[in-house]
Amino acid sequence: DVQIQFELDSARLSPEAGRQIQSLASALSDDSLARARIALNGHTDASGTDEHNLELSEARAAAVRNALIVDYHIDPDRLVAIGFGEERLADNAYPEDPINRRVEIVRLTQ
Repeated sequence: DVQIQFELDSARLSPEAGRQIQSLASALSDDSLARARIALNGHTDASGTDEHNLELSEARAAAVRNALIVDYHIDPDRLVAIGFGEERLADNAYPEDPINRRVEIVRLTQ
């Protein structure tokens, strides 16, 4: 599983996120994944309002999608960016933990 982490209340890609996206782009360019469709699922922790968190999660997913398209020329038709806000916490026991602030990469098709 690949997850790209974000700072509190931010959709800015960190240098570490950039390295992860570069690795992801390399994998997506490999023959074994050349036709795969990918979901980029944006998430937040529970520290903001529902509306703000939904917008922020969408912005996080869009940031990853944009980097893959612009920087690595991945076909935009292969990438679906979705925001879930705080709806799907990675750690329900700690709803404001940084682990919840992420974009998950999910393979949808071959």
